[in-house]
Amino acid sequence: MKKFNLIVITLITLVLSTTTFATVSLELSTGVNVSAPGNPLYINPARDANWIVRTTPGGVVNQPGWIKYGMGGWNNIPGTLPIFGNTDAPGTSEYERCFCITNLDGAKLDVSMRADNKANLYVNSYFNPILPTVLNNTFNTALSAVSSSYTASNGLKLGKNCIRVRVNNESGLTGFAVKATAQVQAGQDTYQENGCCKQGSPVFSEQLRKGAGDVLEPTN
Repeated sequence: MKKFNLIVITLITLVLSTTTFATVSLELSTGVNVSAPGNPLYINPARDANWIVRTTPGGVVNQPGWIKYGMGGWNNIPGTLPIFGNTDAPGTSEYERCFCITNLDGAKLDVSMRADNKANLYVNSYFNPILPTVLNNTFNTALSAVSSSYTASNGLKLGKNCIRVRVNNESGLTGFAVKATAQVQAGQDTYQENGCCKQGSPVFSEQLRKGAGDVLEPTN
């Protein structure tokens, strides 16, 4: 009997050690309707409820993002639509998109961004932005979209994770597009309302933002 139990334990150990857990892909891009099968781009609705407009120079606070259709080449990131805060006023706006991770093993977030005029992207803190300067006028189609990846070693964590984008508009039309996909063994979009989002809120504060050298604020 002891020998039989030992064989069973050995077999279970081998199965567990060779089991590959399925990877879940979380679609976090701007302009994507994650509530519909296949995560299609929005067609008619004017709002992207998954990306929140936190602040704008025009006074918009904590509202679903407004989608900009037909903006042309500057926002040309396949699989996205650009959004903005329903104002083209000069100055800095901030946007947020959150998701949950319940297992950090192998978790990875890939992001690409275009913005008019300049932007920085942050994950879970105002430290380590996607670009250290504002020299990224990526609405210019002659320039590539800026890209970065995040894992547990440089920003991702258990529970609630948030992407924040700060966009500075110099004049005229504004907006930004982000292509973002998280690959995780266990986790889900906040659209699905899961309790893991109550764990460990990301660290965002004005003090940390200023300490990170964010120079997107207008100088006058």
